[in-house]
Amino acid sequence: MNIEKRIKPAASKKSPVNVAKNKSGLVEPDKHENCIRRCNEKIASNPRDELSYTERGDAQLSLANPKEALNDYRRATEINPNSIKAYYGMAAAHTMLGSHKNALLVLTKAMELEQQLIDTAS
Repeated sequence: MNIEKRIKPAASKKSPVNVAKNKSGLVEPDKHENCIRRCNEKIASNPRDELSYTERGDAQLSLANPKEALNDYRRATEINPNSIKAYYGMAAAHTMLGSHKNALLVLTKAMELEQQLIDTAS
């Protein structure tokens, strides 16, 4: 079986990943939009703030904006090529976009970085 066919999308555009929900289980997009605003402010004062790009990517992904999320994750990896979290986010964004081959490539990179981290800690 072809690997692309075995990968199932984490979410569709109508079903965002990692959404903030209130006690009733309803999605709270305001929390994600506030996160995006805070990250924009941090990035404006420090354009090399890798974590803010990753956090903004997470919020964009939660709001079902995978293209914007992918841009943020890419920027985070340009700043820090060893950002495991950004690579995992990129894989999720590629999956939401239906680009399963790219998702697999990026996920492989994330797993390689994780293994390097484990190996150096041993």
